[in-house]
Amino acid sequence: MLPQKFDREVIVIGGGPAGSTVARYAAEGGVDVLVIDGRDPIGTPLQCGELVPSNDEMRRLCPDVPDMDDLFQTPDSAISRHSKKMHLVPPSGKPLKYDFDGYVLNRVAHDEFLVELAKKSGAEFRIDSRVDKVVGNTVHLRNGDEYTAKVIVDAGGHNGPIRRDYWNEKSTKIPVKFVL
Repeated sequence: MLPQKFDREVIVIGGGPAGSTVARYAAEGGVDVLVIDGRDPIGTPLQCGELVPSNDEMRRLCPDVPDMDDLFQTPDSAISRHSKKMHLVPPSGKPLKYDFDGYVLNRVAHDEFLVELAKKSGAEFRIDSRVDKVVGNTVHLRNGDEYTAKVIVDAGGHNGPIRRDYWNEKSTKIPVKFVL
């Protein structure tokens, strides 16, 4: 049997912060990467997540993660406001306040910056392209196009096709499944 020929080594579904960062690291390692995203431009319409921890806060929260400044890059032009405190009101109604060094982002500018980093590293992007399903090593787009890859990364968030098709139960443990 002949080995299967793939269009790409890696396909990343979703070009948001996680997908663009995965694509950048893979491309920097010499991997042929295609990112497929249904939005044009990536980052619109805004989904969520304008408040993010600063790199100093991330180092405090995750001291064992190496190269934090390389992993989490945020240009000054994408920072709308700096925050030193977090205020939450849980269902109990009792407000919680605690120290939290973070940024309120212009998410569109931030996402565009991460896409450009990935492109400069060699990743290719196909935007305005919706994934219908993933079967084995094949990504099927709604327009009928198909792409194959050795590795397929679903960075499409809560509506990602692999999550939708393979972990469709309503479970609060879904994020754990992504980490494992």
